[in-house]
Amino acid sequence: MPEVPERPAVFELADFGGRARFSLRWYGPDVLLEATWWIGVFDETGELTRCATFLPRPMGIYPDDLIQWLESILSSEVANRLTQTALATHPETFGLPMPD
Repeated sequence: MPEVPERPAVFELADFGGRARFSLRWYGPDVLLEATWWIGVFDETGELTRCATFLPRPMGIYPDDLIQWLESILSSEVANRLTQTALATHPETFGLPMPD
């Protein structure tokens, strides 16, 4: 049975597709042993029906890496929306140079 991590995420993004709700969470290395992306799919009653984790490379990930992983679980549209929101609101979680 899928489970929601017990520890609080550094941040969480939610999106909806049909009757499902998607929760994309980022757990930094200070929360879990390794930096981890977690995606949960919840049905209309709020029950978690599926989840998966993604451990980025030590130097970080690029948006295309996250989209590719999410597309194995979600529709391309939802995967792109969640990734673009994560990139806009939390660019530090990606392996991109930070602006000065």
